[in-house]
Amino acid sequence: MRIYVDTSLVIATHVREAESARALAWLAENGDKPLLFSTWLLTECASTLSIKQRRGEIDAALHAEASAGIDALVRHLGPAHPPLESDFLAARGFCSQAASGLRAGDALHLAIALRLSASHFATFDTTLARAASLQGLIAVPAPV
Repeated sequence: MRIYVDTSLVIATHVREAESARALAWLAENGDKPLLFSTWLLTECASTLSIKQRRGEIDAALHAEASAGIDALVRHLGPAHPPLESDFLAARGFCSQAASGLRAGDALHLAIALRLSASHFATFDTTLARAASLQGLIAVPAPV
């Protein structure tokens, strides 16, 4: 089992969100399995934390703490794999399919997961989970 981990799950393990309890439980159960991360995840996490701070959902201290925690998590369970040009081309193909509903960043995650031969895709994003399933990946954690 090779599990690619998406931004939505990682963020939920570091700041309070509706799925935080499920994210932490899932990570506790699966942290000993091969988890795949990308450097793109780190970029998206930085963006998400900054958006949350600008909206007043978190303060600067929690932003810094969460950022450091995410870096430590990926260092501990990683490594983080950089996207390749082929990933961007594959993501472009996914985005060209209007019915997929994928945004560019999510399509890039999916392309990287496929290149890394992931068997599972860990996300709370239902559109991304559906797209991953259509590509033969098992979306986890299972929806409630």
